Amino acid sequence: MYFTNLSTPAMISDPDAYDLSEVLGDCTADNVDLLIHTPGGVVDACEQIISVLKLRLPGGYRVVIPGMAKSAGTVVALSATQIVMGVNSELGPIDPQFGGVPAEFIANDPEAPHQVQQIAQSAILRMRKMAKFVLETGMLHDQTPDKIDEVVVQLSSAQSYLSHGAVINAVEAEELGLNINYLGPQDRLWQKFWFLFCMYDYDCRQLGYSKIFEGARISLAKPVPSRSGGEG
Repeated sequence: MYFTNLSTPAMISDPDAYDLSEVLGDCTADNVDLLIHTPGGVVDACEQIISVLKLRLPGGYRVVIPGMAKSAGTVVALSATQIVMGVNSELGPIDPQFGGVPAEFIANDPEAPHQVQQIAQSAILRMRKMAKFVLETGMLHDQTPDKIDEVVVQLSSAQSYLSHGAVINAVEAEELGLNINYLGPQDRLWQKFWFLFCMYDYDCRQLGYSKIFEGARISLAKPVPSRSGGEG
């Protein structure tokens, strides 16, 4: 489980892969669910997380999204064999941003300095390359390269959803061609996932955690940084 407290600025960042690796260290199960809740974050950290998951769980894993897995969190979800979603679940576009401005707009802006355009274009290509790799080696391994490219472009183009915060629910995710397991609000398994989500959210808010990483035997909680820059 990787849970982010959305009332804090916490996002996917470099140390996260180490913490996930720690809680997966004694995992011997063949079927693993990763419950994830995140607004997104750093692309490098996302890539590192996926690398750890692939190496720690070579048999594959499902990603469960009770709330949101946006931006880089969506890419982590794409790396799974299946995504479990409910009525409250949302994925999001994976178009790279620079200060809230889509890299695609910068790359196509003739007035932007050439080097800035190149940096923006590189960010776009890198995100698409990563998304294509995890899909063609995962849930869309049986699809044609053209179909996978179509899914990647749809998710990574700023023109597709017109907002980086756009909601991609279970229905739309399935229409894209992703392997979605939708559990309705009355489904008993979904109710357990949602109850777990609510408990983590409560603990984070009450105890001042920015993130929680948890496995079968290990639980790691990250405190919200104090205003002075240290940990509170």
